[in-house]
Amino acid sequence: MESSGPWVPGPGLSLLLLLLPPLLSAGSFQHDVLNWRNFHHLDFGWKTIHRYLSPDWGSLHRSIRSKASKLHDCDGAFDLYLVLDASNSEGNTWNEVCDLTERLLKRFTNPKLRISLITYSSVSSVLLPLTSDRNELKKGLQRLREIRPSGTRRLQDGLRKAGDEIAKVYTANKKAASMIYALTAGPLDQWTVWASQREASRFKNFKTKFYAIGMKNSQRNQLIQIVGGKTQAYEVPKPNDMEGFIISLVGNSCKQVMGGDSYYACVGDQSECLQEAQQQRP
Repeated sequence: MESSGPWVPGPGLSLLLLLLPPLLSAGSFQHDVLNWRNFHHLDFGWKTIHRYLSPDWGSLHRSIRSKASKLHDCDGAFDLYLVLDASNSEGNTWNEVCDLTERLLKRFTNPKLRISLITYSSVSSVLLPLTSDRNELKKGLQRLREIRPSGTRRLQDGLRKAGDEIAKVYTANKKAASMIYALTAGPLDQWTVWASQREASRFKNFKTKFYAIGMKNSQRNQLIQIVGGKTQAYEVPKPNDMEGFIISLVGNSCKQVMGGDSYYACVGDQSECLQEAQQQRP
């Protein structure tokens, strides 16, 4: 027997209707604080919807997620230097280093963006000189995967190499904007921390934005010492949180290097991070 009561949308459609407005509003992405924990929750919500929706609706939500994801890409044109840990002590993480590098670079979409790959261990090497040629970048990433990690972790040598490369560009063009992602896959001895701080102090002369990324058993307090602030030190999370982490890192750093207001995704104590972010705002 058919019911004569008013029609009420099912749980899947109701949830979709609640989520669609904020997802389709670009402004909501531009003004909300990026926090990878929040994005992880949103991803779970979409998985829940998928169980309720028909295949056609499933295609719609995949399209919306794709467009939403693009709002977190960085379309700036500047110079990006990746300084990567190729030491032997964390050789079993090398594939993860390469994977993270590739996933980060996919977020930078401007064809005028120039990229350089630098590796460090007992010695440092410019694996890929600064280039905007995407074919050269592809070859550089292939060479990166062919590296066999060896030697000790001398981050300061990698930072010095990056500083030397930036100095060449800055000498010719004082308006050149640059940013460094330095990745370390383990703890550093105290001499390396001190020497890395000294190298990092050069970057202020070039107005270079500097971010440190820690993997595995790296020590966050050491990264903070080197970069000079909590909001520039990131720790790579578990694989299921990786996408939100990348969105936060790229969103924050892209805003910084492009001179806009920055988002701050807290990776430590929430109250401490919020206080520091507020202090750093103009």
